[in-house]
Amino acid sequence: MVCPLLFPEQISVAIEDVAPSNWAREVYDREIAPKADALYRKPGYDPDALPR
Repeated sequence: MVCPLLFPEQISVAIEDVAPSNWAREVYDREIAPKADALYRKPGYDPDALPR
């Protein structure tokens, strides 16, 4: 899928504090892994190495 971006106003970003010890459970497992095929940029870390 191609989505041309014409203006910075077309992008939304949310930032939330997450403890490193909770990252795998709260973020990776719930938000990243289920949408892996749709990610434009994949994580640069090994998810199996995250503390769980």
